[in-house]
Amino acid sequence: MLPATAGLRKVCDVLVAPEYRAAVKTFMDLASIPERMAHDDILDTEYKMVDGSWHRLSFLVKKRDETGRVTHVLCAVRSISDVKRRELDLVYQADAAKREGEMKARFLSNMSHDIRTPLNGVIELPFAIGEQNAIHPEEQNFDEIPVAGIRALRECMSENDVLKLSDEL
Repeated sequence: MLPATAGLRKVCDVLVAPEYRAAVKTFMDLASIPERMAHDDILDTEYKMVDGSWHRLSFLVKKRDETGRVTHVLCAVRSISDVKRRELDLVYQADAAKREGEMKARFLSNMSHDIRTPLNGVIELPFAIGEQNAIHPEEQNFDEIPVAGIRALRECMSENDVLKLSDEL
């Protein structure tokens, strides 16, 4: 093991959160860097520190030999706690939006049933009265049933939504 690798491992044991130590130690293995960076100029990993902050450790190619093998790298460590916090905020916001969408769908489904049931009665009432008038022709008060309005109302109710009109509101 290279002396630098041993030093990085000691730092890792003290500063890196236990659940990330094995991955960070593997990442810090300097002997394997030439193979891991054979086709890349940058190698990154993110990890959590024991104090809860987040960091990104990067190896950057500084020099390659005449065959293209990495001979020198720079090591850069950057605090990314703010970035991680924003990522978590976005995840929470996406989850909240998903829950709100599900609640809206349930609400509209319930409202659809609650609105359609009485409207079906309203739509059928003139026809029932028309049938009754056919039995008693002297009571022809409902000859002018607004058929076009009833058809429009039926069309609005034919969708799998509360009403087509709700999309416009």
